[in-house]
Amino acid sequence: MVVEPILTFEQITSVDSIDALVRLYAQNGVRFQSEKEFLRRLNEDWSQESERVVQDALESEPPLEPRSVDVKVDGVMYNLYGINHSLNRGQRYRDSIKNAARRNGNWAFEYGATKYLGMQGLEIPDWIYLDQLDEFLQYAGRALIFKRRKKVSESLDMHLLNVPLDVVDKKFPAYVRLELCQHSTPPDYSTDEKRSAYMGEFLRHWKKGEDKSAVVGGAHVPEIKYFLLKGSMDAEIIDRATTHATMAESDPQGFQQLRKDIDRKAIFIASLGYYVSESAQALVAAGVVCGAGYGIFELVQKFT
Repeated sequence: MVVEPILTFEQITSVDSIDALVRLYAQNGVRFQSEKEFLRRLNEDWSQESERVVQDALESEPPLEPRSVDVKVDGVMYNLYGINHSLNRGQRYRDSIKNAARRNGNWAFEYGATKYLGMQGLEIPDWIYLDQLDEFLQYAGRALIFKRRKKVSESLDMHLLNVPLDVVDKKFPAYVRLELCQHSTPPDYSTDEKRSAYMGEFLRHWKKGEDKSAVVGGAHVPEIKYFLLKGSMDAEIIDRATTHATMAESDPQGFQQLRKDIDRKAIFIASLGYYVSESAQALVAAGVVCGAGYGIFELVQKFT
């Protein structure tokens, strides 16, 4: 039996901490005896409400350009633009993001985003936190999925810009997930969460005191917002991001060398992933590893 949500998507995203969310439930007549009970109820509400807002977004008039998530911290405005990296996105979708990113100001991009968009700009070397095995599996799986997916319409592409970026995570809002990670010392961040923490701290220390904008994968936006507002609890990430942000301004040659080192890692991962995906595609077509092939599809579906 489907239980009606107690809190709406809008209510859940109106706060930014577990304590505030628990108080919101209490104001609606619901109190919890344990964290487990709270998380189960939240998961039910979040899952249903995420589906609702996605459906509403797809039925609404598509925007002409992406909307930014704006975060103001210590008088500095951060405009965060989230993109879907899928190679199946059409040119109209990419152009809308490129047009936004051509505006004047301080712009930074997640590693690889400038190539995806076909433009130039400063890339944050967040791939420094990539787990090579994880990324290899993701890349191989993506390549397989792209071969099997039909290209969606340009209209649907633009409708995706209506979808709130918080719904990328279908289990919990980002601030809840990240706060739970910080129950341990050091925080138990995933690879992607470490990248978000690093990008947030990089943006904080790059061109300090100046407003700035960033184009990153959509899943990173709510996480970067959290880290800009709350800060990372991982001192190593903060130190590394601060050093690299300073290097980007004071030692461009050193920063370029850092980028080259990451490029070599990326080329290795991408090449190996593509080779395996090509081999797997042939085996799937022959009916040899159908189960394994679809296993990879399932593994990386959430990243595309």
